[in-house]
Amino acid sequence: GILTTLAQGHVSIDLSPMLKAIESVQTEVKEVKSQHSNVLAVASLRKTQECSHTSMGLDPVLKATESVKREVMGLSQRVEAIKQDLHEADVSEVLEAVNSLKGQFDLSQILRAIQEHRPQVDHSLVLRAISDSKSTWDWSRSVEEIKRELHEVKEGPSALELSPVMKALEDTKKQVTLAANGVLSGTAEIRQVVAELRDSDL
Repeated sequence: GILTTLAQGHVSIDLSPMLKAIESVQTEVKEVKSQHSNVLAVASLRKTQECSHTSMGLDPVLKATESVKREVMGLSQRVEAIKQDLHEADVSEVLEAVNSLKGQFDLSQILRAIQEHRPQVDHSLVLRAISDSKSTWDWSRSVEEIKRELHEVKEGPSALELSPVMKALEDTKKQVTLAANGVLSGTAEIRQVVAELRDSDL
């Protein structure tokens, strides 16, 4: 049939339309590739422009950062210079001046002047005055008188007049009170004198 005829070459086939179609497809493919390349080129250009605009927007920030960086570096250099100056500072002259001034103060002269001008107190006179001011009340006599009066009350009649006894007791009480006050006053004076003596010794 048809295959035999084709094999014998008796049939002529026109392939030109197929070839044209192939060429047309190839041309379209080339155009698509070209358009795709143009799109990539435009996209790349836009990206470059965007990066350029972004860089221009950050330029003041970058400049300020660089300025701060320079100031920090300068400050650190000044700090290092100050540390070096402190390390190399010679304080020996200051110490010598302090020591020389310290040697000019003689405390012994001040102490001697205090000793010379301290008031001189005659302790014997003070003690004698304290002794003279003491009360000379005889306590044993007062006690004996009270005992005697009480004995008379017990031994005497019930109608014994007690007013003399009460008066004697009242007088004795007053005398005892005065004597006690004298002793307390003398004790206070003694304490005051002792305190003054201690202060004068200091």
